[in-house]
Amino acid sequence: MCPTQLFFISLLLLFIINSSRADNTAPFGYCPSSVCDNGLNISYPFWRLDKYNSASPQYCGYPGFGINCSQTDSILYISDDSFNVTKIDYDNLSLTVVDIDGVDHRGCPRVHHNLTLNDDFPLEYSKLDLYLNFYYNCTVSLPDSAYPLDCLTSRGNNSYFYVGGHEPEDLKWYGICEKKVVVPVMDGGFNRGVGTAIGEGFVLDWQIAKECRKCEASEGRCGYHNSKHESLCFCNDGTIKFDTCESQGAFPFFPVLREAERDSGRPHQTGKTRIRYFINHHPPEAEPRISSRESPNCSRATLLSKLFQLLDAQKQPIPLYDDSVTFDTLHLVARNRFLTK
Repeated sequence: MCPTQLFFISLLLLFIINSSRADNTAPFGYCPSSVCDNGLNISYPFWRLDKYNSASPQYCGYPGFGINCSQTDSILYISDDSFNVTKIDYDNLSLTVVDIDGVDHRGCPRVHHNLTLNDDFPLEYSKLDLYLNFYYNCTVSLPDSAYPLDCLTSRGNNSYFYVGGHEPEDLKWYGICEKKVVVPVMDGGFNRGVGTAIGEGFVLDWQIAKECRKCEASEGRCGYHNSKHESLCFCNDGTIKFDTCESQGAFPFFPVLREAERDSGRPHQTGKTRIRYFINHHPPEAEPRISSRESPNCSRATLLSKLFQLLDAQKQPIPLYDDSVTFDTLHLVARNRFLTK
């Protein structure tokens, strides 16, 4: 068998092998769960923003649901503001978040921005939330139902807040106070003090993202391809498709090569050249570790070792655009099915 045939047959077999080798407890190999250093479990539809690799611009999860894990915090960015995620309830589709700038070191409120949840963003305020309306730097006293914030008194100006629903309907604060900010807190947390309530955060519920409804209806998991600005659907058979797992073909390896050829303006005729083109545009990060004993003395070893070099450097599934292969998988195919014959 010639090297080119060997290589292409190996790639074709990956569709079967990927399914058979997958962990039965995790059919979505592209959608792994993870745990932040602070113990927070990150699972679909959330994903690890700090693990995102721009060289592989696709991810499994909702757009905007990337969480940046550090040793102490798990940060979710909403409307350009940073919130520490302290709990994710996957059964009730809710999460608890804390504004990282919500209180100062004294426990005094310092929230100076409203959180606006876009209609297209699949997060919404929970029924478990209570709203506090803050009025900052007021030049005159507000009605008696307002709670004063003594820690924010400055130069004769005072700040106040109302518990949602108890604010006078005809309150005319323009020209009296510098700004109004609505701050959600968990209902019940307010009883422990306003600073404590803000420090404990509030609850957001999530809905199925609009662009993910077809995918999840087909029992897939939604994702996104940043460079192409397209939604993806990660299916439990190991394939990745557009929009839905039903009645569509997975992203193939060969059309990607053709697309690369079109983009480069250099048509490649032979199988070897096309493979070289792909490998050259995905540079390896480590030296190959294929022993001479395992590689036959023929040109096909060169082709395989180049790809082994690329895969072995990753030590995890990597996308050949959108179909995952690993070093161990391809090595097993080549060695057991072909190289021994």
